Amino acid sequence: KARGKWLTIREASDISGAAKSTLTKWCRTGKLPNARKIETPLGSYWEIAESDLKNIDEIKVGARESSSGYLGAALDDIAIR
Repeated sequence: KARGKWLTIREASDISGAAKSTLTKWCRTGKLPNARKIETPLGSYWEIAESDLKNIDEIKVGARESSSGYLGAALDDIAIR
């Protein structure tokens, strides 16, 4: 269980440099393992444990490698045609 400070998506984005939409996606997909979804009568939002940001550079690199692999395959496919 995470300990310490909890951050909003905006705060985590400001600290990490990652886009808010990317952080939201990582919360949904479990890449930020301690993130928690807060439900309110007006909607929901995510909170990210400050400790999860310590691994953010590794997550960013993994995301880029995954994206470039897919894009690379797509570009190879286009070049073949």
